[in-house]
Amino acid sequence: MTSSPPLSARKRAAIAALGMGTENKVVLRWAPHEVFWPRGAPYLQCTDQRFRFLNLDYFGKAGVLLAMVAPPFSSAMELLGDEEVLAELLPLLRAT
Repeated sequence: MTSSPPLSARKRAAIAALGMGTENKVVLRWAPHEVFWPRGAPYLQCTDQRFRFLNLDYFGKAGVLLAMVAPPFSSAMELLGDEEVLAELLPLLRAT
């Protein structure tokens, strides 16, 4: 991507140094009648720094949670299979 006029070398270096990384998302879906988490809040509280849970049921997507995995943890999660990801997430959800 280029800009017009071009950014200064100092600004390009600052942008390159941000190192945003990759954030992964895991969509978890249950039948609407099996929802076990509080429906009245957009986020679920989680003490595990690897994950943030967004309650999509709150926003009209019945029975759906979104687990967001931020860097640097997202790189390790990419290497896991579905069963391994569930083994990481489900115990956290049971504790909510």
